[in-house]
Amino acid sequence: PDNKGEKETRQADKDLKEIEEALRKVRIEWIKKTKDDSVREKLVTELISASTSDSDKAAVLSAQLEAIDVARENSLPWSEHAKFTEAAAKRAVEIADRIVDLTYSTALTSRLYETQQAKTASAEEKELKQKADKAKEQLVAAMTSKCRALAYIATQASFSCASSESSVELVDMAEATAEDDVSLEADTVPKATKDYERAVAQLAQWVSGSQADEAKHLFATVPLHIAKHHYGQALQPVLKWLAKAPLLVANAAERKSMAELRDQLLAKLHWTVWTDHYHALSAAESPASYEAL
Repeated sequence: PDNKGEKETRQADKDLKEIEEALRKVRIEWIKKTKDDSVREKLVTELISASTSDSDKAAVLSAQLEAIDVARENSLPWSEHAKFTEAAAKRAVEIADRIVDLTYSTALTSRLYETQQAKTASAEEKELKQKADKAKEQLVAAMTSKCRALAYIATQASFSCASSESSVELVDMAEATAEDDVSLEADTVPKATKDYERAVAQLAQWVSGSQADEAKHLFATVPLHIAKHHYGQALQPVLKWLAKAPLLVANAAERKSMAELRDQLLAKLHWTVWTDHYHALSAAESPASYEAL
């Protein structure tokens, strides 16, 4: 009888934990969906306080970051930031940095497990690898959102810098020394742009070489080019990615998004001949449409 009672107690504890985890996941999803900022902040605070691991905390913050980043309301990730606000962009950077702090050490171990053979890994090692891969996924997503937010901030700083320069008396360049030229050029680059470029470089260190990761990195680097109307610079890596990415159902979503970005950039450049050319090949760029064949 005692053994039976202990077994029932263990099962009850297990069931309770599963219910608590299910409720936690529902609340995390609500963080993404609610339109009420005060409700979102309250949920985040409560869930963070109740979290017992860095992974759980990162999951909550990732949901909060996604809610802010998706303020673009399903617009494409390279959108020209019309839905971002300065406050939201700065908040996104803060949250992303917190996620990076929580996941960085664990994510680093994912590289160690990549060198091990799956067949020789123990059950414990496989579980640790799953946690490491999850941490890396959270870290890369946070860094991507941070790049997107910093691109918006850098764009605003660039526009502000350009407008203020017209009212500032310029140095007499005829009398300036070579050293002056270097310092002046450095001063004209906004700090926000340097922050953005640094974030993109940090993200590049985590790109594994997979098509999905490369797409995330590309989506992070394109926004500032678009905002500055450097459409040719934005288009080049997009075409390169599409030429290299295989036609598979597994990466159909990335190919579709990348093709849409390509078409938008071609339209900006008024290259209608190439737009017509790619539209004629559109069926070949949508493998999901003939998945059933």
